[in-house]
Amino acid sequence: MQFGKWLSLAMLLVISAPLTAQTPRNYFGVFFNDAQLEASSGEEIDGGNLGGKLGYTINRWLGAEAHAGADFFNDNDDFNHTEVGYVAAFMRLNLPYERINIFGLAGLASVKGDYGSQYDDHFTDGAFGLGVELFGTKRTALSIQFMQYGIDDRYKSFGLGIVHHFDWPAYRPEVN
Repeated sequence: MQFGKWLSLAMLLVISAPLTAQTPRNYFGVFFNDAQLEASSGEEIDGGNLGGKLGYTINRWLGAEAHAGADFFNDNDDFNHTEVGYVAAFMRLNLPYERINIFGLAGLASVKGDYGSQYDDHFTDGAFGLGVELFGTKRTALSIQFMQYGIDDRYKSFGLGIVHHFDWPAYRPEVN
């Protein structure tokens, strides 16, 4: 697996997001995450990733969301053989307030890790996350989220990002 492929996938996700503006209820986000891969065999590898998300708001309380991302740094400085890439699909539960939205995610993720002799594996497993969106404008928010992709082998991330909802005011009280 090459880092360029995953970065290209993440960038495609982000670049295609504005096209979703033509369809009401969509949103997209970009995240920088501090991440850790914890293998069931005991290996732990720290790093970071760049991730993107696309989502669809079903109603005020429910949504569906897809994530994709890839490593952009790691703790052993060998970029030729150190990569993690992931894709995931989630159902989303929202608890909206005036300028705050607390959310939970549950779904399925596929993670590919290639750390040379340290770890080289692929797993598909359950995934979950929690986060909060702090709206600075009616539709754009700063978002903080914790994600765990996988149960036995785990790729955990804690991230900070920007999320834009194309028609969020239709699903929450107007903000003055």
